[in-house]
Amino acid sequence: MGAAAPTIGLATALATAAVFAVSALRTPTLWIERPLALWALVWLGLLAVASLRRERPAKPTRADAPMPPMPPGRPICAPVGGPQDASAEGGLRSRLGGLLVGLAIGLLGFAVCARLGWSTLGLSPGMHDEWSYLFQAKTFLLGRFWLPSQNAIPGLFDQIHVLNEGHFASRYFPGTGLWLAPFVALGISYPGQWLAAGLAAFLIHDTGRTLGGPRVGLVAGALVALSPGVAELCNALVAHAPTLLGLALFLAGFARARATATPARARFGWGLAAGVGLALAMLCRPLTAAAVGLPFGLLLVGEALTSLRVAAQPHAADPGPRARSAWTRAPLAARLLIATGLPLAAGLTFLAAHDHAITGSVWKTPYGLYNDLYTPRHVYGFANGTRGDAVEAPKRHVDYDRWARNLTWPGALRNGRARLKYSLRASVGTIPFAVGLIALTGALAAKRPPRRDDPREDPRAGAGPDPARGFWIACIGAIAVLHLAHLPYWFVGIHAYHYVFESIPLYALVVAGGVGAVEALGRRTHRPRLGPAFSLLALAPALWQWLPVDGPLQTGSGRALRQGSSFAPSRRQHQRFLDLVDARVEDRPALVLVKQPPRNFHLDYVVNEPTLDGPVLYGRFDPTRMKLEVIAEAFPDRALYLFDERSGRLERVPLDPAGRGPVSHPGPT
Repeated sequence: MGAAAPTIGLATALATAAVFAVSALRTPTLWIERPLALWALVWLGLLAVASLRRERPAKPTRADAPMPPMPPGRPICAPVGGPQDASAEGGLRSRLGGLLVGLAIGLLGFAVCARLGWSTLGLSPGMHDEWSYLFQAKTFLLGRFWLPSQNAIPGLFDQIHVLNEGHFASRYFPGTGLWLAPFVALGISYPGQWLAAGLAAFLIHDTGRTLGGPRVGLVAGALVALSPGVAELCNALVAHAPTLLGLALFLAGFARARATATPARARFGWGLAAGVGLALAMLCRPLTAAAVGLPFGLLLVGEALTSLRVAAQPHAADPGPRARSAWTRAPLAARLLIATGLPLAAGLTFLAAHDHAITGSVWKTPYGLYNDLYTPRHVYGFANGTRGDAVEAPKRHVDYDRWARNLTWPGALRNGRARLKYSLRASVGTIPFAVGLIALTGALAAKRPPRRDDPREDPRAGAGPDPARGFWIACIGAIAVLHLAHLPYWFVGIHAYHYVFESIPLYALVVAGGVGAVEALGRRTHRPRLGPAFSLLALAPALWQWLPVDGPLQTGSGRALRQGSSFAPSRRQHQRFLDLVDARVEDRPALVLVKQPPRNFHLDYVVNEPTLDGPVLYGRFDPTRMKLEVIAEAFPDRALYLFDERSGRLERVPLDPAGRGPVSHPGPT
C-alpha cells in the first residue's frame, strides 16, 4: 500500500498532461485554459510532495487485525471503502459543526450571486424569457392559471413566449412561476434566485458530507457556491435557479435516505424529500429532471430486484421479529422508490391540471402549443427545420421561427461538444473535473464487491455496506444522460451551456468524490496531506477567479466576472426604454405601440401585466396590417403613442378635433 500514493500522483500527472496535450493539438482554442493549467502544475507539485511524505502510524497494527466496529452516526463509506474518522459525523458537536459549515457555504453562494448582480438590481429584466416567467408568477398570484386574451386588434398584445389565443398565459412549465411568486409579491425577484443558489450550495455540501465526510462536503458545496455559471444564470429570472434547488434537494435526500447512518424511521422521510426536490425540478424543466433522475431510479430498481431475489433464496436470513408487516419486510430500495414516487405523482397531477386549464388537454403543454402556433421550427428533435416548414402555422413568428437552424448529426455533435466544454469552464474547470473523474472511477473500479457472509450486507437491512458506490456511479451516469438528452436540440444554449446547466452540481460532486477517494488512500498509507493537496486543484482557482486581480493566473471566466453579468446590457437597454416612456408619456392611461424592425426578436418591448389594465399598455404595431385609426377607436380611453425601435423615437399620435382618429401625420410631442 505504501507505493500506491506516489503511483496515483504520477498517474494523475500523466493523465493531466495527456488531456492538455490532446486539447492543444485538437484545436487552437484550448479546452483547458492556460491559466488553469498553471494552477494544475502548482497543484501537481504539491500532490507529489504530499505523496512522498509518509507519517509513521502512532500504533502499529497487524495487517490481518479485524476492523473495528463502525462508529454510530458515521458517514457513508468513502468511495474506496477506507475507514472513516469516527468524529466525521458522530455526536452533536460534529453535526452542529457540519450545519455551520453548510450555512457558511450557503451564505457564500448567496453572496457570490449578489456580488455579480448587485449593480443591476434596480433594472428591469432584459430577456423575453424573464418577462414570461414574471407574467406567470403574477398570474399565479391572482389565483389563476390564465386570464382572458384581449384580441380586439389581432396580434396587438402578442408577447414573446406568452400564449394569446383566448387564454393569456405563459408558455412555460409552472414550477418557476410558483417559486418566483412570493418573491415577486415582495418585490425581491432577483434575490429570490440568489436564495435558490445559496440553498442549492448548502444541500450539495450536505450531500457530499453524507457520502464521504467533511472534506468531500466542503469541496462539493464550495464549488457550487463559487461557480460562475451558477452566479450568472441565477441572476436571471429563468428556470435554472429553482431547478438547481430542486435537484440539490433530490441529491441530498437520496444520499441521506440510503446512508447507513440514517435511522430507519427517518429514511422514508428523506425519500419523500428527494421526491419533492425532483418534482420541483420536473415542474420547472421536465427533460432535465428526467435525465438526472433516471440513473438514480435505475439504481433503486436494480437494488430492489436484487434484494427480492436474495430474500427469496431458501438460505436467506430470517427477517426476525422486527419485520411485522409486508412494508417492513420490503427492501429499502423499494420503499425509497415509493417515497420518491409519491411527490412525483403529485407533481404530475398538478402539471396535468395546469396544462388542461390552458390548452384543454392533459397531453398538450403550453410550451408545445406555443411552438405549434408561433415557432414550429423550434421543436425538439432532428430535422426540426424541415418538419417545422411543413407545418401550417398561420400565426408563425417568421423572423424568430427562421432563427432555428435545421439540426443534423454533425450539428448536434458540435453542440454537445460545446455544451460540455463551456459548462465545465463555467463550473469546476476541465482539469479539476478530469482529474477528479479519474480518481473517482479508479476508486470505484478497485472497490471489492460486498461479501455475502457479512451480516451488515443483508439486502433487507439497507443498501449494503457501501451505498455511496451506487450513488457515485449514478452521479456520473446523470452527467452523461443529461448531455445526451439535449443532443437532439438545435440551439446550443445561452453561453453554450444553459441547457446542461444543471450538470454543475454533478460536476462538483464528482470532483469532491475524487477528493474523497484520494483522502481515503492517504489515510490508509499514512499520508494525511494527500487529501488537502488534492482539494487545492479545485478550490484555489474557483476562489481566485472572484478576486479583483488580473494576471497570468486569472482565468477567462474570472476576467468576465470582473465585467459583471452578461445580461446587464439587455437589462439596461430595456430600462432605458421604460425610462423614456416614463418621461415622455404624459397622458395616461396610454397605449404605446412598438414598431419593431425585422429580425430583432431577442429584446422585446411588448410586455404587459396579465390583466392588461396597467396605466401604460404596450402593443405590437405592424403597419402592413394595422391602422392607427382602428386602434384608436378600439381604445378610446387611452392616449396613443408610437415608438419606432429603429430610430428610438417615441411620438404622440395626435387625434383630430372630433376625436375620431389620428391625423394623417403624427408629430413628435
